[in-house]
Amino acid sequence: MIEWIRSWLITVVGAALLISGAESLLPAGTLRRTVSLIGGLILMLTMLRPLLGLDLSGLELDTEPYAQEIQQQLEELEEGQDEELAKRIREQTEAYILEQASSLGLVCEVEVTLQEKDGVPYPYGVTLWCGRSQALAEVIARDLDIPDERQVWNDVG
Repeated sequence: MIEWIRSWLITVVGAALLISGAESLLPAGTLRRTVSLIGGLILMLTMLRPLLGLDLSGLELDTEPYAQEIQQQLEELEEGQDEELAKRIREQTEAYILEQASSLGLVCEVEVTLQEKDGVPYPYGVTLWCGRSQALAEVIARDLDIPDERQVWNDVG
């Protein structure tokens, strides 16, 4: 390795000396600038020659752990989004039922259960803590598609 570096340095220094000597022999002007440019390119190629000769065919990157980590993070993100969507649907459905109950003069507590259809949560059932109201039961059945058999009414005494 040290021998290889020594050889490389000798080559670079030799090329630099030759280019410098050629430039010093030329008169100032366009020709000297052109030779200076070409000499700079030759010197740069001489310095980069070891990099150009590298065999990168054996270089193999193991990206599998990174791909697995990305997949796991995507799944966690999707799960979190699904939970947030279900929470928002439940809250908005409960708020709607409470608003309808209030408009009918009822004071209730409401709990909505959800069920997934094609991966999307939908209101499936409702439990109410107040006296049964046929008008509210009809609103829930009509607007939320929760029939009477999935409505649980608990009288609060």
